[in-house]
Amino acid sequence: MNELIDEFDDINANSYNGKYPAKKQKKNKGKTESSAGKAKHQYKPATETEVSAVYPSRPGEQNNAAEEQRAKILPKINNHVLVDFDIQLRVEKKEKQKFSTGTRNTFLKYIATEHADELRAKGFTDKEIKNMKEKAVIATGYSVHHKFPRYFAEAMGVKYNDFNNLILVKEIGEHGDDYIHEYMDSQLREAVTDAKKDRSLKVHDEISFGKYLKAKGKTIKMTIPWPVGSVYLTSEQQKEYERITDGKKNTIDFSPAAVLKRAEEEMKVVSANYADRCEHPDKYPELKNARLSTPVGVRPMTRGASRE
Repeated sequence: MNELIDEFDDINANSYNGKYPAKKQKKNKGKTESSAGKAKHQYKPATETEVSAVYPSRPGEQNNAAEEQRAKILPKINNHVLVDFDIQLRVEKKEKQKFSTGTRNTFLKYIATEHADELRAKGFTDKEIKNMKEKAVIATGYSVHHKFPRYFAEAMGVKYNDFNNLILVKEIGEHGDDYIHEYMDSQLREAVTDAKKDRSLKVHDEISFGKYLKAKGKTIKMTIPWPVGSVYLTSEQQKEYERITDGKKNTIDFSPAAVLKRAEEEMKVVSANYADRCEHPDKYPELKNARLSTPVGVRPMTRGASRE
């Protein structure tokens, strides 16, 4: 699938040995990490109530084991929302090249300037933040994640490399990124498996499935977990951010209502389709999450912020 897919652009090439949708092998697992890798987090398993609430059946369908398993993943992804898209499978080479040759470094310098407290909460030292700001240098094991994957194509177009679609994630020692990918991979595997049942379609893997969709002008529904912000914080790192910024002005509000609002603002910029949904919601009755929904994975604000 290498000729089709390169969902991730790692900041350190040695930290990534895989391909989408199969998750990468962690060759650097035994290597010494910088102080940025010391932050830890704890995850809570989803309850049966959370499973049914987060991933209800689509009309005419029954929840199956795969859907329930996906629902159990969601509480492990901090500060995200869910949204459905009708997609095809594709990588835009122009967007890929543009990101590889400049946007990534510009994004890193941006977050070092505008999101330094989030980086500190994630474990970065001031020296590391300074190096990121001046040279776009970052520790092994980090990558820039595209919230709307470049492997997915949407009819109205996606601004893949807009900063609203990018978020810094840590691939060693944290699993939010893995869970996001597994959530989408699981849906894609199911779609390919279903297509294989009809031999006339000549589908035998993701590549042939993508070619089939494009040739026939067909799409599949994909529910995307959208992590909010420019730096992914685990629940424990979020607590550290709140401690660091206590008493400061213009800090991030992590209440569910605020997360939902930020996600919607990001999505409107990135996806022309989503912006159109907001203007004309009646045009999209078939999409379960035509508008963003508040997920289980949002931890309520601890400083008395209003909640909806």
